[in-house]
Amino acid sequence: MKRFSKIVLSCALGSLADQSVGTEPKRALQLGGRQTIGWPRAFRLAFLLALAITISLCARDANAGRSRLITSASTSFSYNVKDYGATGNGTTDDTAAIQAALNAAGIGGRVSCPRGIYELSGPLLYDDDQTIEGESIGGEPLDMGGCIFETRRGTPTPAFRAKKQASATTKRPRFRDFGIQLNNANDVGLDLSRTDGAVVANVLVRGTGAMNGQIGMLIDSNPTSGVGISVQDSEIYNLDRGIVIRRAGNDTAIGPNNRIYQCATTGVSIQGVCIGGSCTARDNCETITDCASCGGTACSANASGINNNAHVFQNRLEGNGVHIADVGKGTIIRDNYLDKALGSLAVQILAAGFDTLIDGNFFQLSSVETGILLPGATTNTVRVTVRGNVFKGLGAALSETSAGVDIDVERNMFESVTSKVTIASGSRLRVLGVPAASAPPNTCTAARTGERYFDLDQFEVCVCNGSAWTQEDGGGTSGCS
Repeated sequence: MKRFSKIVLSCALGSLADQSVGTEPKRALQLGGRQTIGWPRAFRLAFLLALAITISLCARDANAGRSRLITSASTSFSYNVKDYGATGNGTTDDTAAIQAALNAAGIGGRVSCPRGIYELSGPLLYDDDQTIEGESIGGEPLDMGGCIFETRRGTPTPAFRAKKQASATTKRPRFRDFGIQLNNANDVGLDLSRTDGAVVANVLVRGTGAMNGQIGMLIDSNPTSGVGISVQDSEIYNLDRGIVIRRAGNDTAIGPNNRIYQCATTGVSIQGVCIGGSCTARDNCETITDCASCGGTACSANASGINNNAHVFQNRLEGNGVHIADVGKGTIIRDNYLDKALGSLAVQILAAGFDTLIDGNFFQLSSVETGILLPGATTNTVRVTVRGNVFKGLGAALSETSAGVDIDVERNMFESVTSKVTIASGSRLRVLGVPAASAPPNTCTAARTGERYFDLDQFEVCVCNGSAWTQEDGGGTSGCS
């Protein structure tokens, strides 16, 4: 501020010095009988206008200098990939040039990527606390967007991978404002294996739309630290699997505001581990079918090193094979919009986890779809709570294919669905805390007075009054016997 004041003052004084006021003849004005000496009115107005213009120009010069300093300071800490030889022309292999920028930035550095298409023949290796940011794609399609990393055809590779892989863990990288185009089978957009505390924001990943092993983001954090990964405000589509959370993706947050769609197998896959046979902790699974290659007997959500406390919330999932497959532990699936599961299972959420909460989601169901499928205790499904969801459409809301353990269903809304809750033989499912059944579990006798069950046909709580089962709300015996 002092510097600015000095500039303005010097400019104003300079303007005064430059004026030819000293040679202007003064006039005597007669005002009220007194003689006053002053400048002519026209000259005074001209002088004041010139002074105002001069001060304005000086202020602009002062601010311009300050702006240049701020801009210089902010860009001096960013390593532009084009300064290291990257072309972004969509044909040249830019892998080495971009890696050179990452290496120069080092731990805690920021690497910027201007608008362009950057071909990759191998993974770009990120380091601790690095930020990789592109020219924002602004919600445009990838082929019209800003900074786009594209895997080179014929060279399957992850686009990004942690620098530390053997034993150490890469900490707290940041990815934002760029797109990734995957062109080969088994390509991965962001491979976050051996990574803790990453934040992914406004990143768009697109594939070729086939069941070919393409994964948008692979999350596998360090099991010893439990620091999670956050994915938000991103768009992931046209892949085999959108986001895969594997082994110990502890405290991972998928949300808010992601759009995940047109993924052939799964939108979000929270995977378990195959057990039995020759399977190891690296044999991951969504269903028992995935364990065939190692002779596994189960896909477990309760084995050592399983995902803990993944949180999938406030996302939009549409047109995936299965929107969310959960074989994790402590998963929370909350406040998502789900529409059109197109896979062979025709299931929106496969709830095969351990201690899972499915809460506040909106399910738009077609006539062939099931909102939530509970495979039963043979595939974990232990202590699952389905609460406060809205099921709308012509499909089935919730179906249990084999008996689970401690399944609670409460305070859900059902609109026009063909069936609300279907249970398996021997089910231990409860609705509003009451054991559920399609018929009275036994004959009502005096000894059973006060026993209750939830009738799935009437969707009412029935109570034994000592001689007959009656609706607890006073509706009589209709539907309870």
